[in-house]
Amino acid sequence: MIRLAVGLPAYDARVDVEHCNMWLALGGALLSNEDTFKFAGMTSIAMNPVADARNYLVEGALHSADWLLMVDADTYCSGEEAGVQILQMVKDAHAEGAALVGAPVRARGWTKHEPTVWMQDDVPRILSPAQKPAEPTMSIAPEESYRGKLVPCSRIGAAFTALNLGWLRDHMPDPPWYTHEPSMMGSRLNRLRAHGEDGVFCDMVRIRGGVILVDGRITPSHVMMPARL
Repeated sequence: MIRLAVGLPAYDARVDVEHCNMWLALGGALLSNEDTFKFAGMTSIAMNPVADARNYLVEGALHSADWLLMVDADTYCSGEEAGVQILQMVKDAHAEGAALVGAPVRARGWTKHEPTVWMQDDVPRILSPAQKPAEPTMSIAPEESYRGKLVPCSRIGAAFTALNLGWLRDHMPDPPWYTHEPSMMGSRLNRLRAHGEDGVFCDMVRIRGGVILVDGRITPSHVMMPARL
């Protein structure tokens, strides 16, 4: 039995309307899979920066659920099978003992940005506060490397992810889990946002031996607007 919690980091307490269909589909899938999944509740939070929102959601579910599904307010999975696809992603990642699994989400913008999935073979860098962050050595993964498959990756954007809370309790029990990696250069804003909270989290997972998976069987949509909802 997998206890699944849902966390929704909302922007200004609003979500895209397609979330309604997605959550209804997930509810139906949960009812049809009561022998495998137990719904552990849903929490939403409007908080900035988003790293703080993610930490709030993780802390709330850490000791009451096995997995936390987090879907950003401007990201959604559509279609009648959306709920089934989400549960299959979590179920398969659970069977693999993964620490984190996510679907590939395209970066925001009017042009066709690449999905935020990275591949790298070497161990992620470990920086002390006194060190200047090195340039990332990993590269964006070609879509054909994961399309239609569930495969390991090095980093994945956090917009549509499920976190193994059992793994987290064993290997990273203390907050904060999501944080921006500081830079020693530039303004305070640049220092805070030198590296995104999702990339830093993935690095910390890999440092501790955790496995990160990308589920190319799901293709979420990202609301392509110049401003937040």
